[in-house]
Amino acid sequence: MKKRLIIISTITFFLCTSCRNKVDKGIIGWWSMDTIYYKGYDIKYCLWLNTISFRKNSCEFEETNGNCLDINESGKYGTWKVNTDNIPYTLEIRSENKIFDGKHTIKFKRDDGNKLLKMEIESDSLYIVCRKGLFNYKENEKLINELVEEDSVTSN
Repeated sequence: MKKRLIIISTITFFLCTSCRNKVDKGIIGWWSMDTIYYKGYDIKYCLWLNTISFRKNSCEFEETNGNCLDINESGKYGTWKVNTDNIPYTLEIRSENKIFDGKHTIKFKRDDGNKLLKMEIESDSLYIVCRKGLFNYKENEKLINELVEEDSVTSN
């Protein structure tokens, strides 16, 4: 009985680790934000650039240009982690920049027509639709399929 419990625990650990690694691989990279709403306001043109970048343990986003709805956030860096225990996944960003700081749900989408991997990031105050840049769609079709299929399980 004890041996069976150890085997089941080990398998569960590897499945969770595998899922987290796959999602991390999907998230890590440079993203162009096509849509960004903060507290219900379109702030795409309030940012110097419309990009967000995720590295292994950190993220970088654009500061506001100060000319928009009294939103003036200067924090440019943060840390992130993803929780893959539930679908949709939860992306937690910690930053001095209040626009991006917080817990958000994320969903991956496939754009076959434009050969893009897209990600939706959503919380009570933030909604972003972004597309992954410098990402070879054809070479990563298996990863894209896995990320999108997991999201579609809860959509049905």
